[in-house]
Order: sequence, then structure tokens, then C-alpha cells
Amino acid sequence: MGRTMIEEEARQIVGKHATDDELRFIAAALAIRPADNTEEDWERLEAACRLLGHLAPVEAVAVLKTHKRFQGE
Repeated sequence: MGRTMIEEEARQIVGKHATDDELRFIAAALAIRPADNTEEDWERLEAACRLLGHLAPVEAVAVLKTHKRFQGE
């Protein structure tokens, strides 16, 4: 079973100085063609959504939840 990413881990993945606008762009871009995402892409998507919280793009959150469900998390 998977575990929840903490904020510190998320910052290390996307960069300590990433702005909310950059995080929204990352999340939106990685949600467009999820079948092409690598494991690193999934980690970036999760990190961006984690840091944005309720400001994360709805589509990105839905794609991430679906991926985690298929992974058994």
C-alpha cells in the first residue's frame, strides 16, 4: 500500500522555489496525457497537487486519484 507524500518531499521533487503558477502548469501538463507519464512524472504530479492543495487543477487531481487506485494505493 502507498503512503502519503509529505510537503518536504514534495518540495524536493518540484523544487523549493516553484511558484503556485508553476505548480499548476506542472499538474495540468502531466494530466493531459497520463498514459505517457513515467514514474518520475507521477511523482511530480503528486508533489504539485500536494503543494497546491485545494488550488490544484481538478482534472489533475482526478487523474492522480485514478492512477493511485490502479496502483492499489
